[in-house]
Amino acid sequence: MKAILAVFWVEANQDQQVEVMELESWMSVLEECSISEIEAAWNLYQQAGPRTEKGKLCRPDAGYLWRIITAARDKGWPDKNPGKFIDSIFKPKDDWHDFWTGPALN
Repeated sequence: MKAILAVFWVEANQDQQVEVMELESWMSVLEECSISEIEAAWNLYQQAGPRTEKGKLCRPDAGYLWRIITAARDKGWPDKNPGKFIDSIFKPKDDWHDFWTGPALN
């Protein structure tokens, strides 16, 4: 997990306690996932995860990878079109998304 997070730890002098807390949090969320599942989810995220306007990969949280893993356990890992697979997991499925993210709440 440190290899995943290191990509996003840009501060050269990042507090080691912060890194330890973040790693512990990730390990807690992903504790029931195998290393191969975490690697596959990270691979998929790198291929089709959200990006900034400049094309830089956005930093995931452990829950994002956990959702990819649990969806893959249910649906199977995609052979092709990882973007479609990720959209099927994270795209809002009903009008509640509009309610909770609408202009009145932002």
